[in-house]
Amino acid sequence: MFRISAYTFMLLFPLVAGASGWPANPKEQVRVFATCSGRLSAMMEHQWIKDGPAADRTKARRDLFVDMIDAVLPDATDLEPRRVFHWRLRAKAAHSALLQDTVFSTDMRRVREAERLAQMHISQCEAILLG
Repeated sequence: MFRISAYTFMLLFPLVAGASGWPANPKEQVRVFATCSGRLSAMMEHQWIKDGPAADRTKARRDLFVDMIDAVLPDATDLEPRRVFHWRLRAKAAHSALLQDTVFSTDMRRVREAERLAQMHISQCEAILLG
C-alpha cells in the first residue's frame, strides 16, 4: 500500500483541498479525519476475527488518518483534544454497530443496508487518501 508521510500530506493537501471543495477550516478537517480513523478502527477490530492481513492493511490506513489529525490539529487552535477523541469514538461506535448488523441481524434487508452504508462510509474515507 502506498503511504505518504504527514509532512508530505500537508504539502499536497492545499492543492487537493482547493480542487475538491474540501473544507478550508482546520477544525472541520480534523473532524473528518477523526471520523475516518474511528470508522477504520471499527473495521479493523471486525476484521481481526476473520482476516488478519486485512486488519493489518486497515490499521495502516487508520494510522495515516491519525497522522493527518496530528498534522492539522495545531492549526485548529480552538479545538480541544478531547473533542477529537469524542469524534473518533462516536464514529467507531456507529460503524461497529453497522458491522454487527452485517453479521448478526436476521433481517436480510437490514443486513444489505448495513453492508451498503458501511462500504459507503469506508469508501468516502478511502477517497480522501486517494485524492
